Amino acid sequence: MPDTYEEEEEVDADDEWLGFNDIFSPAPLVPPGADSFEFPLPDGRVLHLTQSVAAFTRRDGDTEGAATAGADCARNTSALIWDASVVIASYLRAHHASLLPKGASVVELGAGMGLAGLTSAALGYRTTLTDRAEALPGLRSAVERNLLQEHARVAELSWGDADAARSVRAVAAQADDAAEAQATVGAEAPPVGCLLLADLLYELPLLEPLLSSMRALAGPATCILLAYDLAIHRPAVYAAFATLSEVDFEWHELEGADLELKPSVRLVRLQRREASAPAAADAR
Repeated sequence: MPDTYEEEEEVDADDEWLGFNDIFSPAPLVPPGADSFEFPLPDGRVLHLTQSVAAFTRRDGDTEGAATAGADCARNTSALIWDASVVIASYLRAHHASLLPKGASVVELGAGMGLAGLTSAALGYRTTLTDRAEALPGLRSAVERNLLQEHARVAELSWGDADAARSVRAVAAQADDAAEAQATVGAEAPPVGCLLLADLLYELPLLEPLLSSMRALAGPATCILLAYDLAIHRPAVYAAFATLSEVDFEWHELEGADLELKPSVRLVRLQRREASAPAAADAR
């Protein structure tokens, strides 16, 4: 389970988070002012990503496809590369072979700049990067820039949208072989092989929609990796997510050299409880 906290005094909590006061102390893994970020892969390739503080600062009228309330309404959080995504991508890079079978399907929720999902695709897994509509153009550009079209797809998924979750589950299950894909038409798509969740815990009202999408996509055999950064100072959200999620998911805190990249980042492996996973017919 994550660290427990007492409820903080609610005084401009969102403003503190959005104002970069404590997020970047200690120094961030990805400097907020950097236009580009490179992430090395085991085979010598390098993922190239771009970010934009200017795009992060939302302007009047610049809200198409964005959230309608909360921090994401005030700022375009998908415009920056958050440190938790670096940690989860680093862990996946080092341990993917022991976590996932070859050819497993991977879905990143709230992908933002997509570092975790792009890493998964570069490692050879069939990966679907999902987010709200406003993040999709940047994700598609990142897929193309890194020549990952063979393994990476981009799909819209707002948390809590059951129809979108079913669609993403079906897309993730599509086989490369046309005959196999045809054989699955009309059948309930299986749960995804892996879910990646990087820096998604920051708004209390978003927790239940997030968990709803997790339930819709994951089965007992799904590997779920969750990374969140204590430096963002959302203790009430972390505690609430731990309480809400334990009904359906078991928590396993992960350790390793990858987590020393930034000690404030927590990495957890979640597993869907057998009793909480509905039968395929009930999941429709």
